[in-house]
Amino acid sequence: MRTAYLSLKHRKNKNQRPRIVAFIGSPLANENEAEVVKLGKILRKNNVAVDIISFGDSPRINSQILQAFIGAVDKDGTSHLLSLPPNECPPGGLSDALFSSPVLADESAPPSTSRPNGGVTAVDG
Repeated sequence: MRTAYLSLKHRKNKNQRPRIVAFIGSPLANENEAEVVKLGKILRKNNVAVDIISFGDSPRINSQILQAFIGAVDKDGTSHLLSLPPNECPPGGLSDALFSSPVLADESAPPSTSRPNGGVTAVDG
């Protein structure tokens, strides 16, 4: 997270809102909740949104620390935690779960409904 934040901080094009998307599929190496919450508060102070997709065995092991981190970094609902334990993953896998989650939703647009053809819109022309 620190490396991603430094990359965002020193980027050339600062017109877009900073956002970090992290995929976590294994236990965290750093399990110090106070340190993780402190990092979340720093990211919140600098208006960095964070989306975390926790899958595999990670939701069972990391859920408490990830929820604390998202609670610290979330500002006006801009950060999200998507937990997908192996037994609760949808039939389409990780991609279907992402498409139906707020992680990929445009914040300026109203929430979309799921489309029957997998989210693909056909255009006649």
